Amino acid sequence: MTTRDYVYVTSEFVVGALSVATNSLVLVAMYKVKSLRTHTNCFIASLAVADILAGLVVGPLAVTSYIGLPRNFYGCLLINSLVVLFTMCSVTSLTAVTLDRFLAISFPFAYRRRMTFRVAFYVVAVSWVVGILVGLVPLMGWNKGKENFKGRCQFQFVICMEYIVYLTFFGGNLIPLLFMVCVYTHIFFIVNKAKAVDIKRTSVTAGTGHMGRHLLWGEKRKALRVAFVVIVFEACWLPLYIVDCIILFDPAHIPPIEFLLFTIVLSHANSFVNPIIYAFNHSAFRRAFVQILTQVNPDASTPHGTP
Repeated sequence: MTTRDYVYVTSEFVVGALSVATNSLVLVAMYKVKSLRTHTNCFIASLAVADILAGLVVGPLAVTSYIGLPRNFYGCLLINSLVVLFTMCSVTSLTAVTLDRFLAISFPFAYRRRMTFRVAFYVVAVSWVVGILVGLVPLMGWNKGKENFKGRCQFQFVICMEYIVYLTFFGGNLIPLLFMVCVYTHIFFIVNKAKAVDIKRTSVTAGTGHMGRHLLWGEKRKALRVAFVVIVFEACWLPLYIVDCIILFDPAHIPPIEFLLFTIVLSHANSFVNPIIYAFNHSAFRRAFVQILTQVNPDASTPHGTP
């Protein structure tokens, strides 16, 4: 192995370990802090689970493929399909939480009456099913075929770049991104309009305009956090997708392998960034993280074990 190979492999395992650690912290915080067990955070938990699985699976499988293993077509196709699958689960989880924010802002009082944990679970389940189906498309036949396999596992030897660009990038990333942009534009338009228009006119069931305004500002803060998650997600993944487009549409100008490996690691690094975003932008998460990381005995409420 060359120095480049060692750097790439080490980076993947470091990113994977950080992804598992930080996202596990999110789930532990939700388990320990009752106030964090909200409908919106059900979708955050779904994203954390996807990122934990990405840390456990995607990095090691990407390294396995990078070093040329396994040497049979179907094994190689399976591990590279799983790499795409967990990416798509993250995308569909983000789309689901964006839809949740849209409904919470556009129909705040109907949302509070009808959005239950069961409904949130169903939405999360659908998002995972969609992500899994899109990720498994190569196993269903859209691949480069066994006859073209060169006996050495590489992503580009088994996965069609048309599938990556047209289905996962254009269909599975750009379209959800456009949807998210439209939703957040709509959200912030509604919130800003509420500054000048008495909210009582559109929220009679709230009882008072003050109560309605308070609910709306709270939803705005949640939407801002999710919007930041979306922005960071795209910043991490777009460079790799741009390289994929170059490989498909202009193969004569493919970037150096070092840059390609950097974009791959950057995309995987997105999995451990989200908990950092929560820590900086959500006081309840921040307090929970500090307590979990500094408390020697989680069951003790005061020093020296006194009640």
